[in-house]
Amino acid sequence: MKRFSSYRVRKNSRLAFGHLLALFVAASFVHLAGAQDDPFAQVPAPGSAPGKNPTMERIDFEVSVKPQEAKRGETVKLTITGLPLPGFHTYPMTQRTDNPLQDEIALSKLTFEKTAGLQPLWPVEESPPSLVEEQGIGYFWEHNKPFTWSQDILILPEAKPGPLELRFRVNLQVCDKTCVPVERQLKTTIVVSGDPAIPLSLQLKGRLALPKPAIRVIPGPTNGGQTPGPESPPVKDSLSKPVSPANDGGAKVVSPESAGNGLLAFILHGIMWGAISLVTPCVFPMIPITVSFFLKETEKKDHQPLLKAAVYSGLEGFWHRGLCEILASIGRPTSSSVDCSCFSP
Repeated sequence: MKRFSSYRVRKNSRLAFGHLLALFVAASFVHLAGAQDDPFAQVPAPGSAPGKNPTMERIDFEVSVKPQEAKRGETVKLTITGLPLPGFHTYPMTQRTDNPLQDEIALSKLTFEKTAGLQPLWPVEESPPSLVEEQGIGYFWEHNKPFTWSQDILILPEAKPGPLELRFRVNLQVCDKTCVPVERQLKTTIVVSGDPAIPLSLQLKGRLALPKPAIRVIPGPTNGGQTPGPESPPVKDSLSKPVSPANDGGAKVVSPESAGNGLLAFILHGIMWGAISLVTPCVFPMIPITVSFFLKETEKKDHQPLLKAAVYSGLEGFWHRGLCEILASIGRPTSSSVDCSCFSP
C-alpha cells in the first residue's frame, strides 16, 4: 500500500509538471502573437519597412559642426538638432521642473566617446523647452518642436592634423501616449588644420577644469491648484509621464484610453511570466516537493485543504510583500519609490 501511494504521488507530480510546461509553451506563443502591439518589440508596424527601428518613427537628429576646419587650440561648435515627429515630445537635458515626477533620471543625456585630440567643454547650450501641463500629474518641461543642443569642442594642442571622427550618443525618451527609451549613436568629422597650434587662452584653460553643471530646477506655475488661465501653458490631452527605473523598469506608461484595450494582453503577460518563474532555479525544485506535500495530505481524514492552501498562499504573499517593503525603504530618499501594492495578499 505504501509503495502504491508513493507511485501515485510521483505520477501526479509528473502530470502537474506536464500541465505547467504546456501552459508555458502556450503563453509563449500568445506573447509572440501579441508582440506587434508592444511599442518595445522589434517588430515592424503594418506598412513600415521590414527591420526598421520603430523609434525612427518618433524622432530624428541632424548633426553639424561650425567651422568644419579649425586650428589646434581653437574650438568648434557642435550642434545637435532634434526633430520630434508630430504628436511626439521628449525632455530637456539641462533643466527640469520642481515636479518630483520629472526627475533627472528621465532627462535627456549626451555622452561622448573618448577621441584623441578633442575635448568637449561645458556647458551645453539648449534651446528653450515648452512648459506643458500633463493632466493629473502636473507641469513638465518638454521639447515638442525642433530643438537644439550645442557644445563647444576644443581641439587640443597635441591633436594630429587631418580629419578626426567624433562619436557620441544621445539617450532620451520620446513620448506620445507611451514613453519609449531611445538611444542614438551619432558621429561627425572635425578637420584639424596643419597650421601651428595656438596657445590655450586662460578662459579655455578654465573651461577645461569646469565640472558638469548641475541640472537647473525651474518651477512651474502652481496656479493655486486651479485650472490654468489663458496665459498658462497648453494642457495636453494625453497622459505621458517620464519613465525612470523606479517605475516599471524603464518600460512605458499607458494612457487611460489604452488601458482597457490592453487588459487581456496584461493578463496573458502575467500568465506567461508566472510560468517562466516556475523554471527558475529557486522555484523549480520546490514544485514536486509542494505537490507531493499536498497530495500526501489528501490521504489524511481531516486534512482541511482550503485552510492549508490559504495559509500557504498567505505566507507566500506576506514574504514577497515584506521583501518589497525592504527594497522600497532603500529607495524612499529619492523622488520615486517602489510600489508594493501588487504584492498585497
